Amino acid sequence: MPVQDRIRKYRTQGRGADYVRVEVLVPPSDRERVRAYARQLRDRRRAAEDELEAMCRDAIARYGVRVLDNIDPDRLPTAQQRARVVGRALMDKGGLGGFKLGRKLVKQAEALDGVESAPDQGHADIGAEPL
Repeated sequence: MPVQDRIRKYRTQGRGADYVRVEVLVPPSDRERVRAYARQLRDRRRAAEDELEAMCRDAIARYGVRVLDNIDPDRLPTAQQRARVVGRALMDKGGLGGFKLGRKLVKQAEALDGVESAPDQGHADIGAEPL
């Protein structure tokens, strides 16, 4: 597989599927602080995605055959998309326990979209004010 195809696949289906490239101009003395902050944001996001994936695997193990009919969550590119599909299927066909777990999955998938932009998370680390 050519390098460009690998990069494209990583950005659309892999760990980089929901990331964007950002360029900023900062003083040379603050360069490492900005890079460290970006690393912290990526680590926090990846930890949240890993937790969401674990919840999806648990839900599929507990309710899979009953609720997933002809749905294959592994074909979806991101953890959030898989969690939304599995969560909605659980809420629709999983009984009370499935509904609660499905609601939690959908809620965490929606919250994951705002993990790095929450104003109270880490802006003081680099001395920036939230927008």
